[in-house]
Amino acid sequence: MMSHVQYVRTQIYLEPQQHQYLKDEAHRRGMSLAKLLRQLVDDAVGTPHRGGDLTGLIGLGRSRGGDIGSHKDEYIAQAIEQHRRGTARPRGR
Repeated sequence: MMSHVQYVRTQIYLEPQQHQYLKDEAHRRGMSLAKLLRQLVDDAVGTPHRGGDLTGLIGLGRSRGGDIGSHKDEYIAQAIEQHRRGTARPRGR
């Protein structure tokens, strides 16, 4: 069961171009402006995202030493090649 997160209502003043950028970015990511701001603050202080983020439930998040970030292009190329050949999974290191 997920716990309910409590929020504190906050009012801030932004320059018009800052506000438009954030609105556009939130729309691009498919989330509210408020959620985008919470995630940006979480990123700035190094805390995991809360409030509807399911990465912890499905085993994503901190890599614990995985190498996918440093080898993603190689893995993507392998996946494409294996797809072309009709085999199932890319090979990891």
